[in-house]
Amino acid sequence: MNDTPEDELMRLSLRAGLTPEEETRLEFLLTTHPEARAIWEADHALGRALQSLPDVPLSSNFTARVLQAVDLEAAQEARQARSRPWFRVLLPRLGGVTAALLLAFFGVQEYRAVKRLELAKDVSLMEMAKLPGADVLQDFDAINQLQQIAATSDEELLKALQ
Repeated sequence: MNDTPEDELMRLSLRAGLTPEEETRLEFLLTTHPEARAIWEADHALGRALQSLPDVPLSSNFTARVLQAVDLEAAQEARQARSRPWFRVLLPRLGGVTAALLLAFFGVQEYRAVKRLELAKDVSLMEMAKLPGADVLQDFDAINQLQQIAATSDEELLKALQ
């Protein structure tokens, strides 16, 4: 609460006697702000009316009755909590979990899409001149057959030398 010193002074004036300095400040406030005087007079009249009312005697078992009412209310709330359908209890919790899972799922999907775009960009930026041309691969079958023949002839040569 943001009370001004004047609000605090008016509140104090309704509750207890003021010091002479506080009375002077209150009177200055009331003369400079007529709307504050009207509010103060209404509050002051209400306070006097409340003070004139007789005190109502409390019953001897007042505390026991209040504690009994609190226990009764707690028991009713517990009974209502047990009688609620399971989906009414779990649905608010599942909403938060579902939202978290969807957020994680779409976050992973977005991450994958960004990584794919980065990969495509990197591949497109590669210098194609550094890669060998298709003419290098035209003799692939012949070279492959020579390697197979060389492997078998090396084994035969090794056996002959032993």
